[in-house]
This record gives sequence, C-alpha cells and structure tokens, in this order.
Amino acid sequence: MRIARRHVVTVGKRSLAVIIPKSWALRLKISQGDEVLLELSKDGSIKVRFPPRGEPSEETEEISIEIPEDLSERFMAKEVLTAYAIGYRRVFLRGSRSSGIPSSFVSLLKSLRGGDEEDIISRGSLNSRRVLEALLRFVEECVKEFSEFLKDPVEERGKKIHVIEEKTDASYYMFYRSVFKELSQISTVEILTESAVDYVAGIIVVKAAEDLVDAIDRIVWRIQEVGAFSEDLFKIFSKIRDTLEDAISCLAYSCEEKSLDEIFREILRIRALIKENMIRSPQPIQPMLAELEAVMNSVEVFVEVALLRRLRQNLTRQRRSSETKAS
Repeated sequence: MRIARRHVVTVGKRSLAVIIPKSWALRLKISQGDEVLLELSKDGSIKVRFPPRGEPSEETEEISIEIPEDLSERFMAKEVLTAYAIGYRRVFLRGSRSSGIPSSFVSLLKSLRGGDEEDIISRGSLNSRRVLEALLRFVEECVKEFSEFLKDPVEERGKKIHVIEEKTDASYYMFYRSVFKELSQISTVEILTESAVDYVAGIIVVKAAEDLVDAIDRIVWRIQEVGAFSEDLFKIFSKIRDTLEDAISCLAYSCEEKSLDEIFREILRIRALIKENMIRSPQPIQPMLAELEAVMNSVEVFVEVALLRRLRQNLTRQRRSSETKAS
C-alpha cells in the first residue's frame, strides 16, 4: 500500500479536488481529461475506477449506488444523473433511504427523461441536447412562477421557485458530464468541425441559465427573509420577461440579425431602468435590483449565442454555395 498526504483544493464554483501524485498518475496511465468513477464506501474511503469504454456491456449496464442517510435529495439526484451520463442504463439505490424515491427527485428525472415513475430509472442514457432543452424549460418555468410570486409573494409560490432552482442545479451538473461523455466518443477531427460551435454555445447557455435561475431564487429568499417589496420590481421584471421570451425563442428557432439587434437595444433600455431605480430605491430593495442586473447578464448571453448561431448558419450556407459552384 502506498500513502501520500495531499491538501484539498477548490475547483470551480462548488467542487473540491485532491491532486494525484505524478508517479501514481504515470503508473495508472491517467492523464488530463480522462474520466474515472469515484465510489464512496461506508468506512469513508474513496475508490477510483475507470468507467467502461463506449457503450456499456451487459455486465456494466447496471450500477448499484449506496445512498447515505444524510445525503440530500439534490446530491442523491446528482449521484444518479452522473451514472446515467457515464452510460449506465439502469441505476439501483441501496441504503435506508432507497425504498422511497423523493418526489422532487422523480420530478427532476421526469423533466429530463420523460415517462412515469415506474420506468423512470430504466430508460436509456441522456444526451446533452436533451438536458439543454430541459434547462431552458426550467428557465421559462422559473420566470413564469416568479412573475406570479411578485404579484402575490406567498410562501407556496416561493417553494416552487426553490424546487426549480434545485432542478436547474442538478441539470447543470448533468450537462457537463453528458458533454464530456459525448466528446470522449468522437474523434478530434469531428470535434474541430462545426459541431464544436454547438458544444461551446451549449456550455455558455447552460451556465447563463443556471446563473439566471440562481439570481431569481436569491430575490425570492430575500423577499421572504426581510419582507421588503417594491412595485417597481414587478414592472421591471415584466419587461425582462418579455425580452427573455424573445431571446429564448431566437435560441430555439433562430432570428434575423435585425430582430437580435432590437433585443439588444431593449436590453440596454432595461439596464438603464434598473440603474435609475437603484439610485432612488430604499436600501432593502437595492440588492434585489442588483440581482435583476444579473438576470439581464444571462438574457444578454442568450442573445449573443443566438447571434453566434445565426452567423454560423450564414457562414455554412456561404461555404456550401462556394463548394457547389466549384464542383
């Protein structure tokens, strides 16, 4: 047995990591970008294993996961979603909590995979496009519920938004693992083609979607905690909602550059309105306006990605037209 002492380091927004000694990595033939499976045992030890290559075989298409008593529903969902992203077809839960699957967890899987509770754990692997589509639905759902919450900030509506935030967080986590799996199964030549634009755009949109829902969720928590509210919040968010719907529509169905330019101009007008209200609003309202500014950052990202896709479509048409003329 070999033992090494290492410090835990922070990676990204929420994750922690431990550096593997270089000599161990060389011996195990591990390099940057490789995918491994981590298994947490009851005694607190962690086992590192290599996942199956390609599509799971009959021996590897099922996996059993130990669910500790103190594991939250959010992290339970992440455990199962990671297994799906790696490629397992069926997931079994072990432990004292495995007899009853939390309703919020079932709701999340239904949103991502479709189907009813009986077959929710037995469907095929997810893909990044499916998760991205689900994330945009969560954004639309969150915006709708938040609009209703601003009209009547009752606790029940606030809870719905908190649940949507949990779904978004788990889906964000799932998207990156799905992309990693898909990229590991295609050649470098394929990655360097136009499909790379779709992956990069998807990664940008997913991060913006998570940031948007997070910002709305924080506003809800603040309203619930301090009881502060302003009619101006509702008026501003109504404008944001209309602009966001246009941006998501352009993401899904493409828009002309003229339409995208108009959305950009509306974003500037809303930002100016937020700044104007920030100056004259009481202190308890100002952090909420700052969160609306964060929401606008995400809306602007959606429009920028829609423009990127539009430009790519134009370039693709030009290239194909040139190839046709050359032939």
